[in-house]
Amino acid sequence: METEEDVVGQYYDPSKNQMPYGGATDIHGKIVWIINKERHDEIFDRLKRLFPE
Repeated sequence: METEEDVVGQYYDPSKNQMPYGGATDIHGKIVWIINKERHDEIFDRLKRLFPE
């Protein structure tokens, strides 16, 4: 799998699964930033603490 540095700046291609945890593109389809697995897990842990079941 490509790293964050490899993907940022490329044009988004859904068939390549370039942003499996999320991210953003500009209006032209170039990837601006992505969320990696560690950041994804941090976000969900925080949400679980804020909204316990």
